[in-house]
Amino acid sequence: MEAITAFLHALNEGRLRHFLLGEGVFYVAAPDFPDEYSINAGWRKFLLPYAQSGHYSELFVPLFKKDLLALLDEQDAGKGIFYFVRHLYSYYYYKQEGKISFELMFTAEEKDLIKAVINKNRQQLKQDKRWAGADWHSKDGLWEPLQKELAIIRDRFGGADLVGSE
Repeated sequence: MEAITAFLHALNEGRLRHFLLGEGVFYVAAPDFPDEYSINAGWRKFLLPYAQSGHYSELFVPLFKKDLLALLDEQDAGKGIFYFVRHLYSYYYYKQEGKISFELMFTAEEKDLIKAVINKNRQQLKQDKRWAGADWHSKDGLWEPLQKELAIIRDRFGGADLVGSE
């Protein structure tokens, strides 16, 4: 199935969660780690072609935001938070690059919820050694790299301040 067709199909069925988690047709292997989903490659293959196609649906932003926030409720909190932050980083990066034009805005309540979920799971994130949390990359599990990405979103991209508290 062509990438844009797959994305439109998921959008029309209200299943952008599959894209966000890299499930099924949306799985794009990371170049250096073929057993891992590459969120950035997923954006390049699926979301950017959709965003640049002119087929914008008014359903897209509310569904994308709802499914993105739902990642924070994943049973595997480390995975949900990691994927949430990586997708948010991709959004701000491609927005700054001028490759997407949609606006993803969080209310004050949503920002508070996001920060609360991140802070509540701080210990678990510090112990999570997957992905960027591997010992060779971080002394503090996923916590350190996620905090760095959230700071970049805030400081470099002018995005929401979601940096967790120490």
